[in-house]
Amino acid sequence: MLFRNENPNLGPSTQIQELSGYTGAGAGYTIALNNYKPNSREIIDYQLIAAGATGGQWVYQAPFSCQVIGLHINWTVQSTSPSNLSIERITADALAPAAANGTTIILLTSAVTSLQGTANTRQNLALSVAAGNPLVLNPGDQIAFFWSAATTGLAGCNIQVELAQIG
Repeated sequence: MLFRNENPNLGPSTQIQELSGYTGAGAGYTIALNNYKPNSREIIDYQLIAAGATGGQWVYQAPFSCQVIGLHINWTVQSTSPSNLSIERITADALAPAAANGTTIILLTSAVTSLQGTANTRQNLALSVAAGNPLVLNPGDQIAFFWSAATTGLAGCNIQVELAQIG
């Protein structure tokens, strides 16, 4: 039997105690602690609901070191305009999602993805194999999506990014 703050090393019931902020007000602040079981995988599930989207969208900020291990996309109605999707790692502040530049905006796939493919067909996108570990996110790095043109006609688009914690 384990007591509340007694944790076995690397077992199935391993817990981490983290500082979750403060409770109370004024001089009466007390530290709030959170005991949780760590998770080694995360799935970012993004729904592109509105057709005609342009530009980009922030979807994730890495709280720890992690690696992209899968990118998946599907839609029910293809785009009628020639729009391409870039799934990107952004490593600097004061940058909006834009076309990849190879230094601060890094493409996570081997190429941009056309949104005019066959509807209702799961696509497992090819991950980047570029030099410099483009799939590894450091704490604070962000994932963003960028559309090269309006996604006119696109409907029911679902994008998933699968991450594995490495640090």
